[in-house]
Amino acid sequence: MFGRGRRSREQAAPRARGHATVVGVGKSNANTPQQAAVVKVRLHVEVAGLEPYDTTNPWQVELGSLGKLTEGARVAVEVDTARPLEVHPLVGWAQWSVLYATSWTR
Repeated sequence: MFGRGRRSREQAAPRARGHATVVGVGKSNANTPQQAAVVKVRLHVEVAGLEPYDTTNPWQVELGSLGKLTEGARVAVEVDTARPLEVHPLVGWAQWSVLYATSWTR
């Protein structure tokens, strides 16, 4: 795995899958060479084994798919149960962005 302090697969907490409902979409930073934008997404998350909760996450989204992040849209997601605020989309057009995670994930 990349990065210091990352837990090995053996130490990783179980993953839980579910859905997140987009509550709001905020600030974005376009990255034209990658044809993507990092978007601040406010989510209401419902995953197996956890109480529903709200969080804000940075997602890198393909420019042509930004329209899919509208208020009320439901997206399949996965979370590490030890770090439930990190909500990873399970779609081909978006991914969780570690680059902005420190300042945006809450």
